[in-house]
Amino acid sequence: MWKLIVLATLAGGLSAADFAACPAKIEVQKQQIAKAVPGWTAAQVTDPRHDLWFVTMYSGEPKEMASLVPDISGKLKAGWTLAPQTHTYWLECHYTQTTLVLARAVPASAKVCEVTYTPGVSLDGQQVIKQITCR
Repeated sequence: MWKLIVLATLAGGLSAADFAACPAKIEVQKQQIAKAVPGWTAAQVTDPRHDLWFVTMYSGEPKEMASLVPDISGKLKAGWTLAPQTHTYWLECHYTQTTLVLARAVPASAKVCEVTYTPGVSLDGQQVIKQITCR
């Protein structure tokens, strides 16, 4: 039964109102160096923060690499108008201090996705995301 629920969700069964975009933080397992580098010592950052850094919108799955340029822009807002199409839009969430990303299909009912930024606050050169909405 749970497989059907997962499949329905992946197939766009969520409404735009139920869509939860990008967790603010993620936890990752410690990384290890694959091959020692002579003369260097590998160490872990003692307080690794993996905060939401930026997002990318795709036309189709992210592996297809069809990223979209925002058509809504302002000092504290960016977004994408989602025109009806035969394939799904995807939102990809990028986090600081990790190469791991989260990606999720945007509900077919969504017409626009917007990112609102926190005024005057940046993180590693990007404005801090306050909220992401798809409606």
